[in-house]
Amino acid sequence: MTILRSSQIRSCFRSPRFSLGGLLLGLAIVGCSSSDRLVEEPGDNPDSSMTQSAQTLASNSQSGKTQGGTAAAPIPAGPSSADSASAGPTSPAPDPPSVADNSASRLQLPATEDPKELVLFLSEVDRNMQLVATLQTDLKTNAGVQKELKRLSQLKLEASSRLAEDGSLPPEALKQGKRGKLQALSHLVSLGDLQAVPQLKAYAEELSQSTDPTLAVESRLVLVGFAMEDLQSADDPQPVIDLMQQLANNATVLDMPALMTMGQALTGLKQYGYSAAAREVRDLMVRAFEKHPDPNIQALAADLAGSERFDVMDALRRDLEQDENVTVAQWQRAAQQLVQEGADVAVLRYLSEAALHFEVTSLDQFANATYETIQTGFENVQDPMLRDEQQLVLRMHKARTDIIGKPLQVNLPDTSGAVFDWQAYRGKVVLMPIWAAEQPESISVFRQLETLRDKHRDDLALVGVNVDFQDQSLNHFEREVKLDWPSLRSPDPRQQGIENPIAIQTGVTSFPFVVLIDRKGNVSDLFMTNVGIEKAVENQLAK
Repeated sequence: MTILRSSQIRSCFRSPRFSLGGLLLGLAIVGCSSSDRLVEEPGDNPDSSMTQSAQTLASNSQSGKTQGGTAAAPIPAGPSSADSASAGPTSPAPDPPSVADNSASRLQLPATEDPKELVLFLSEVDRNMQLVATLQTDLKTNAGVQKELKRLSQLKLEASSRLAEDGSLPPEALKQGKRGKLQALSHLVSLGDLQAVPQLKAYAEELSQSTDPTLAVESRLVLVGFAMEDLQSADDPQPVIDLMQQLANNATVLDMPALMTMGQALTGLKQYGYSAAAREVRDLMVRAFEKHPDPNIQALAADLAGSERFDVMDALRRDLEQDENVTVAQWQRAAQQLVQEGADVAVLRYLSEAALHFEVTSLDQFANATYETIQTGFENVQDPMLRDEQQLVLRMHKARTDIIGKPLQVNLPDTSGAVFDWQAYRGKVVLMPIWAAEQPESISVFRQLETLRDKHRDDLALVGVNVDFQDQSLNHFEREVKLDWPSLRSPDPRQQGIENPIAIQTGVTSFPFVVLIDRKGNVSDLFMTNVGIEKAVENQLAK
């Protein structure tokens, strides 16, 4: 589940389960392909979030979500995907028109050795991988998608190898070729190519000795995956610690993927019983990110490094998920004890995420007890930012509670700026996804909603609400993905994100978020995952 906070949108980062497949995506976890950076400087590309959003279109709604959490994308989604798995769509049925506009690529490796041409070719490969991975081609079966992704990954490997092995190139171009090769091998491994595994490991070990800090860090992120895998057969966590030490020594180039990798390793060490090693990795994380220039990454690192504080709470949540006997009073006492030990931002965000999870899974008594603890436990905090965040959590929870059964006030134009006639939808049941191209999770339900709409076109409509902060992100998304239903957007820059009037009315604090509106224009249900939407729609249509 992705959490929105105040005037920003921020991912709710909890300790992920260790996944070798996720770490072996190599440069894919960097969030920007090597060929992207050949033509654009880092930070100059406003479309990386859109790319992730487009990739998500074809994934989560087919694989489903765990309640209160996110399922892994079923297809390794090219160079911008961080945690893809290799399971594919469950059905080869045709896609809705908004996500099936292109033919499958037959891109071929050029004969030229010209570095500029190879750079452009790598960009084209990445673009084609994104189209294939998001099912925006005529490939509808998992086998077809996997085969084409492997073919494209192989083309990427060959083209980037030409660059990486050309010693006559300027240092930056040579570096970009090496990054592309590491990416391509990672793609192949994530797609199940066993022959690429030793190649990836050997190449990552070679690049880990590079004097270029970016290459050294990115290759070591890959090697962490191998080191964690080795722990299953060798009783020695020292290689993991050594790699973490090397990563921490390059703190100036660490970013979110590095934090994710270190967090996964920390969780894995705990799961394997290496408590001392886990503490050492935790200390390295604290040192590496305590002065990070991005305050969001700094906060997430602090949350993750402090996760031991939440062991008791996590154990209670696991017991709840396994239908063990956990009482509301027992949970609330533990929550209150946690707050008494330190009412800081990490505790507030942990309890906020837990409360949302309880809402999603209909554990209303646990949700209410958690919100009560948030209200009483933070009422005397002195930090104005912490106080504001606490008030935001409580205000949005109240909005979600109060809006049910009441009419939604809709007075926004569509994304083109045209006047939108909300009254024209009276008499129909409406599904309203609140989304942002900058947030892939918000896009994950589109296919499911379109399928429902197509099944009941006479009685069910789709009307979205866009909450992107940047017009540029939205514009790029709408060029790439042709939605066949309207979305509303406030023209006022002060009403973006959670400041959008409809987001405020409905209490949006996480993605995905879907509002179900009955034929009279009243809000019937709110959904923070894709679970339960179809049943609720059928119930409304039957009335």
